[in-house]
Parts: sequence; structure tokens; C-alpha cells
Amino acid sequence: MAIRQLEEAWRRAPQPDIRSLVPTADNPLRLRVLAELIKADQECRWKAGIRTKTEDYLRAWPELLDRVSIILDLLDGECLTRAMLSALPTDEELRSRFPDLAEQVDLSRLAAIVRDGG
Repeated sequence: MAIRQLEEAWRRAPQPDIRSLVPTADNPLRLRVLAELIKADQECRWKAGIRTKTEDYLRAWPELLDRVSIILDLLDGECLTRAMLSALPTDEELRSRFPDLAEQVDLSRLAAIVRDGG
């Protein structure tokens, strides 16, 4: 539901704010919904030429900073989006941005997903 609302907001206006779509702090699904909203928002931004990186979202949502699995999911999502747009980051870029996590992102797998059509 929140993803559809975000996609509709992107159709109506450039760069909508996802904050109004994120569940409240007491909602047990907050972090999962937030992560999915971030991935959808990031894809829309990259398609619009707005090169928003995972760390931009982490600065906006510091509650995610200690959630390694979510950060990896977001980074994977960013790389997949970038692969779709022929802008896949290099291993070196990932290591410079996320030295402790870069080795866990399989860029070859993501490129293959795009190449093979999903």
C-alpha cells in the first residue's frame, strides 16, 4: 500500500517526501516498510536523474545505522537500480563507501539479473 502511494506521489510531483508514508515508531513493521519505501524512492530518483545513494537515506534515517541486514538490503537495491540504468557501481566504489559491507554485495549477480531480465 505505501509503495503504491509513493509511486502515485512521484507521478503527481517531483521528489515527494516519504516521511508521511512511514509507519509510526511503535509499529512493528516500521523498519521493513521504511526499507521498502527507501528502495522504491531511490529507484524513482535514479530514473529521474537524481543520484541518491544509500548513505543519503541512512543520514535521513539514523535508526537504520545499526541494522546491517537492512543496510545490505538497501545497498543491494541501489546496485540493482543502478544496474538497470547501466550505472552499476564498481567494487572499488562500494569498498570506499561501505568498507565493511562491500564484499557482501554480489555485483555480478545483480548485473546478471538485469541482463537476464529479472
